[in-house]
Amino acid sequence: MLPADRGRQLGLLVKVAMLELLAEREPGLRRIVTGNAGGNDHVIAINDQLGFEIVSVYRRWELSLAAS
Repeated sequence: MLPADRGRQLGLLVKVAMLELLAEREPGLRRIVTGNAGGNDHVIAINDQLGFEIVSVYRRWELSLAAS
């Protein structure tokens, strides 16, 4: 995303469009699971606004063994 695109709610619009598409194509669907990084405040706010609820939190750790 370009800096000029920020603040235009593109993430929200894309997520809403996907939810509408899923509802249309999968009418029997009863649950949607989504995930994002804990530091991604923008997507967390979108998920909250759309009514998603936190059901679990996990951390993933990584150690790079490559020479610096």
